[in-house]
Amino acid sequence: MNLPCKLVMVDAADAGLPGYAAEFSWGTTQSTDDVFRFTPQENVDRVELSEIADSDPVPGPPLTRPTK
Repeated sequence: MNLPCKLVMVDAADAGLPGYAAEFSWGTTQSTDDVFRFTPQENVDRVELSEIADSDPVPGPPLTRPTK
């Protein structure tokens, strides 16, 4: 199993394109799918997800930064 080693996020709604990048270092090169298997508690309900209709990826007015 290959594990992710880099995550990059960019706020495309901001003209300055602020972003964040993280590089991961795993202590092992071997893992199994069991490591990532989710086992819910007994007293929880499943939440059904639904598709979102096509729309503007960032609805609403543009974000602004506070001025100093």
